[in-house]
Amino acid sequence: MEPSRSAISHLLHERHGAAGRDRPARGASDCPYDQRRSLLHRHAQSILAIRSVLSQVEIIILQDHADDCVDDAIRSQDPDEQRSKFKDLVEIFEKVGR
Repeated sequence: MEPSRSAISHLLHERHGAAGRDRPARGASDCPYDQRRSLLHRHAQSILAIRSVLSQVEIIILQDHADDCVDDAIRSQDPDEQRSKFKDLVEIFEKVGR
């Protein structure tokens, strides 16, 4: 569920204090260069941190899936099913690697 415009506006005004109520929140292009650079740096760090967390979650999910697939394939003792499971795993890892 997305926050409403009024909720976003309220949060922005709280962040900018009473002075922010008299004027709209400033965009990055209205900020001095050093502030824009700092803002960009903080956003870049946040994006890298999010990517790192997602990558770790992805690895955990893939490992769990791989464990199940390999276990099922070994238990089946069916060479065709083992090949099929292995092929599925390779396809998943190829998609993740893109």
